[in-house]
Amino acid sequence: MGSRCCWTLLLLGLVWAVACTPAASPAPAAIPAATPLAEVVLTAADAGLPPSASPESVAAKMHIFAAQFDSLIEFGEKFALRPAVAERWELLPDGSGWRFFLRRDMSFSNGARLTASDVEFTLNLFLTTRTQQQAMMPNLTQTKRVDDYTVDLLTRQRDYSILYVAPYLYIFPQAYYQQVGRDIFATRPIGSGPYELVEYRPADLMVYRRRPEPHPYRAVVAREIRWRAVPEATVALAGLRTGEIDIAVGAFSGDQADQARREGLTVDAQLTTVQALRFDRSAIERSASPLKDIRVRQALNYAIDKEAIARTIYRGYAQPIGQIAPPGSLLYDDALKPYPYDPGKAKQLLAEAGYPNGFKVQGPIDYTRAFFQPALLQAAQSYFRDIGVQAEIEEHEFGVWVDIFTARGVRPRNEMIASNQSDANGFFSLQRGLMTCQQPPQNVLWCVPGFDENYSAAQAEPDPARRAAFLRAANKAYVDEVAMVFLLVVPTVTLASPKVQGLTLATPFFWNLDRVSKRA
Repeated sequence: MGSRCCWTLLLLGLVWAVACTPAASPAPAAIPAATPLAEVVLTAADAGLPPSASPESVAAKMHIFAAQFDSLIEFGEKFALRPAVAERWELLPDGSGWRFFLRRDMSFSNGARLTASDVEFTLNLFLTTRTQQQAMMPNLTQTKRVDDYTVDLLTRQRDYSILYVAPYLYIFPQAYYQQVGRDIFATRPIGSGPYELVEYRPADLMVYRRRPEPHPYRAVVAREIRWRAVPEATVALAGLRTGEIDIAVGAFSGDQADQARREGLTVDAQLTTVQALRFDRSAIERSASPLKDIRVRQALNYAIDKEAIARTIYRGYAQPIGQIAPPGSLLYDDALKPYPYDPGKAKQLLAEAGYPNGFKVQGPIDYTRAFFQPALLQAAQSYFRDIGVQAEIEEHEFGVWVDIFTARGVRPRNEMIASNQSDANGFFSLQRGLMTCQQPPQNVLWCVPGFDENYSAAQAEPDPARRAAFLRAANKAYVDEVAMVFLLVVPTVTLASPKVQGLTLATPFFWNLDRVSKRA
């Protein structure tokens, strides 16, 4: 029996085993009284914590950093822009940037006032330091203080995307940062948010405690928020059942989400994230890899039965995808269909490219359980094997994977890396930095000039409809290059105990626990 058939049977067996397990049916109980606000301690689990306690380390996990930091603008529903540290903003008359007018009642947890000098310092720090935030702001040339509570973000061209990047730009205290330096700030940061960090264990635990003074515009409930790293989804589910965990974010399978619903847990699952095996152009060219041939990259896309994986592993919570953006993004285009499963076509393309017997991918496919279920990678590996392509896979703790993905680690990226990509801010800004030809080649996975041209046109376009058309064209240009193996669009899944109250996700990526309470 072929390896693909064995893999399919194994998946179906796992699904059947879970499906035949009877769901717990606890007897109805009286609703307990709410915990007094002064005593609320929330324990939240995430499959992976940020690589450091500073938002410099990664432009993700915003729901964790949100306890301690504030940004100029924040998101409401459907990426509606709302005032935060900035009360209002306006386009400069000549279109050369944006002017932000700041609140006058903000302070950091050490008592220092938050002023335009702190905003100027922080954004220029992001601009001059190699971070994911830097890559999201290619047109930003300088942040300039106008007065204590006014600051200008100056750009090379008219750029509407800056407003949608602003929620990523948490504000740091200039004096404290310069006093302690980057390394100390990474473990003992200070912010203007309603909580301060009181305990930090890398890759393990982050504990935030409510500041004694009220925050000017954020009314918070919990006295303490404890974020734990729980890579195993089964462990997170067990913690929710026992009450050790109140909220969990992770790569939960469809079976696990269904089981959670049956047990009375709150399940928030929204299709948000494209999962793909991304090619690293520099690594491919460095090793003269067969993957340099577009026919080989197309073959890998035809090789995988995405419908079967969505059905067996995700139980209908995921869908096959054939483009870089998820549904709901301005880049999403209904005309860009997923590659059909066609192993015969895959073998034909390999033969035409000169590899009738297949080949071995150099270096393992790196992944993190914080984003990918191991079963998905194992399935892809098995389908590749069926067409003669050998590929190893290697799991990493989230922080290590981030260092590899962003080329900050001790070794360069391999030819392929498993990654998630979402339109987390409505403008595809985070992913754009990894796809643009305007960055040094070692920083970028695969650049496509047609993507850049259309994306730049969208940034400068004031008309929303025309802006969306340019973004869809950018999507198609990247798809035509076949710069990744497209797999599935999967949900961002957040689970909560029945005791949790007030959990609202404005967007699946930008939310906080400010209003969350729980029953005793």
